[in-house]
Amino acid sequence: MQLLYINEHLSCLNYEGGSSPTIEIKNILKRKLWKTEAQVAKIIFITKGAIKISFGDIEEEIQQGKIILIPPATKLKILAKEDTCITIFRLRVQIRLCDRYSLEQLLRDENINTVKKQNFLDINPIMSGYINMLNTCIIDQLRCIYFFEIKIKELFFLLRAYYSKRKLLCFFYPLLSKDTRFSDLILRNYNKIKTVKELADLTHYSISGFEKRFKRVFGISPFKWLKQQKAKNIYHEINCSGKTFKEISLEYDFNSPAHLNNFCKINFGDTPGNIRKLNNIST
Repeated sequence: MQLLYINEHLSCLNYEGGSSPTIEIKNILKRKLWKTEAQVAKIIFITKGAIKISFGDIEEEIQQGKIILIPPATKLKILAKEDTCITIFRLRVQIRLCDRYSLEQLLRDENINTVKKQNFLDINPIMSGYINMLNTCIIDQLRCIYFFEIKIKELFFLLRAYYSKRKLLCFFYPLLSKDTRFSDLILRNYNKIKTVKELADLTHYSISGFEKRFKRVFGISPFKWLKQQKAKNIYHEINCSGKTFKEISLEYDFNSPAHLNNFCKINFGDTPGNIRKLNNIST
């Protein structure tokens, strides 16, 4: 079938025709690289092909038939091992599995310490039908903002209905806390600041009040957590970017590449040169 009255759709103010629509189909040719920075959380369906994906401290080769969660404020690199098609969902609203079941309830219903934490799910038959139908509509130019909002709600309803709580806990663990509004604010903004005080100011807390709430939600101090995130981002830059070590040093406020060198030895057990060499990326 063809989309009826296509000119009415294309000329509508609610038509999402920009470079970062809420839902997007992206084709990546074999051996081509796609790099982006996820300002908001993303869910990616691999509907065709195979990829090598790198973000944070995660680097995996994944075949078609998988769903991937990318946390917000994450630098992402995808290398197509074959001609590949992915569907990207940009989650610009608070995630709700349904009106009666929040993400926080996963923490109450399942023990996070007894599951293997991972950012991947299999596309089951129900989800396969959902994504195939959605992709057909997008290819036909049905790209209404309100249609996309409905399809994202449907996505979460299907996850709630056809995946176990245990699997959902594994999948959503990077976004989970007992206070998702607070944790979401932190995850969206931590890469824009450099100190705990700046982060506390962003949330309109005193430093002492912020540190208490942060530790209650994340389980560690904000200083230690920010250091961990910095380490993950630096590791990604070394492995996945073509930046020189001097450029990385400047971007992450090291006084010199020698200070970056020491940071890497302490946190990763090796120099940035050796880390990059192992991943066949030249300086």
